[in-house]
Amino acid sequence: MALSVYRTIGDLYFRQSGWRPQPPGGWDKTGRIKLDRVPSATESGVVDFLGERIINSNVLPANFGAAYAASPVIMKYGGEESPNVIINGIPMGGNHRIPAVVGGDLTVTNYSLTCKLNGTTLPIGVWWPGVTLVLHEEYDIPVDVTNPTGAKYAHVIIEWWITGGSYITYTYKIECITPFDLGWYGSQMSQGLVVPAGSTLHLKIPDSVSYAVQQDITATGAITIDQSEWADPVTPVIPYTFETTVKTSGAPQYTFMQQLTGGLPRGEIDPVTGIHSMQVAWYRHTSKKMYVHAVEYVPPKTLCAGDTFTTTGQFGCRNGA
Repeated sequence: MALSVYRTIGDLYFRQSGWRPQPPGGWDKTGRIKLDRVPSATESGVVDFLGERIINSNVLPANFGAAYAASPVIMKYGGEESPNVIINGIPMGGNHRIPAVVGGDLTVTNYSLTCKLNGTTLPIGVWWPGVTLVLHEEYDIPVDVTNPTGAKYAHVIIEWWITGGSYITYTYKIECITPFDLGWYGSQMSQGLVVPAGSTLHLKIPDSVSYAVQQDITATGAITIDQSEWADPVTPVIPYTFETTVKTSGAPQYTFMQQLTGGLPRGEIDPVTGIHSMQVAWYRHTSKKMYVHAVEYVPPKTLCAGDTFTTTGQFGCRNGA
C-alpha cells in the first residue's frame, strides 16, 4: 500500500491506498493524529492517535476532508496517547495529570516533537507521498508537577513509524533520572473497535488459556489477562499479541492488533517465592479501552539513576480477520 500524508496546524492525516481492494473502486485506510497542541486545561500536548476509518480509493486529495468526515466505515474513534508510567503509585506521563481531573497539573515538561516523511520535515497544508513517516517525541516527567523546571523523575523518548502497511510500529524508552519505584510501564493504549448494529466483536490472544481460540466478547465487559491465563504457569509464556475482530453475519470485516515485539523486561521471578512480578499482560476496561502491560513489577521495583527500559511493538487495523 502506498502512503501519503497531510499536516495541518494541530493535526496530521495519513492515507494508505489499496487497504481493502473490494469494489467499487477499492478502499483506502485513513487515520488522524493530534499533535502540536498547546498545553491547556484539556490538552497535555502529547501525540494522540484519533482512530482509523476508510474512504473510497477514487477520492481526490482536494475532497479528502469531506470524504473523511463522511466515511462509511469508522473502525476506531481513537483517543490513544503514549503510555503512562506508574511512578511511586501514581500514573504520570502521556496525557495524565495530578490530580487526574481536568485542569490538574501536567506530568509532562520539556516537550519536543519532530515529524518527518522520508527524512524531511513535513510542510503545512500539502499532501505528500512517501515511504516512511516518523514521529519522534521526547519529554521529561517532573518530580514536583507544580515545579516543572525542577528535578525530573525520568526522560521519555517515543518514536512511531507509519508506512503503507496496516500497522504502526513504535519504540518507547524511559530513562530514570531521580530514583523512583516503578509499578508498570504500559504500551500504546487503544480505544475499542466500533461495532456496528448487528455485528459482533471477537477476541483472540495466542498464549492465553481462554482466548487462544477466538471468542465472542460482544456482550462482555472488563477483561483481564492475568497469571491465570498464562499458557504455561511454570515457565510462563506471557501473551504478546492481542487481536479484536468485528464480524458481520459471521464474516470478518476488520481486525485491530496490538503486539509487543521486543526489548521486553516484562518483570522478574522472585528466586525465593517463585512468584512472577508480571501480574497482568492485557486489560480491557468496561469503557472498551485496551491496555497492554509491557513492564510490570508487583511489588514495585526501585529504579536508580541511569536505569532504562525500552519496549517495541505495533498496532493498527487490518482488513478482514
